[in-house]
Amino acid sequence: MKKFSCVLILAAALSSTAWAADCKPPEAPRKIPDGKTAKKEEMVAASKLFKQYNEATTTYLACVKAEHEAQLAKYPKGDDELKKQFMESYEKKNDAAVDVAQEFTGRFNTQVRAFQCFQEGKTDKCDAPKAK
Repeated sequence: MKKFSCVLILAAALSSTAWAADCKPPEAPRKIPDGKTAKKEEMVAASKLFKQYNEATTTYLACVKAEHEAQLAKYPKGDDELKKQFMESYEKKNDAAVDVAQEFTGRFNTQVRAFQCFQEGKTDKCDAPKAK
């Protein structure tokens, strides 16, 4: 009976939209300018979009953390299995957002380095993949 109760509590907690509806991961900018051919204005605009995306990601991660803490507070007497599942859900959302942000940041920084290299006229030493 105790196990069944935990399953019901978990199902209610995970299916509740009280906190899930508020935390939506930000969408990474779709296009990064090609550093080899971009104009300065394009790179500046992309940099602004990147900063907005970074801020949105930080806000999302804070929301996910608050969501997790609300789950724990709502079920303070939850057993270890319930707490473990809350933690797994939190870690999955957190890690996914961080992975996307890191991948986007890496791609953007590669293009920034290529842009700077080409601006300095070192075209023979600029080795960056084409932007996606």
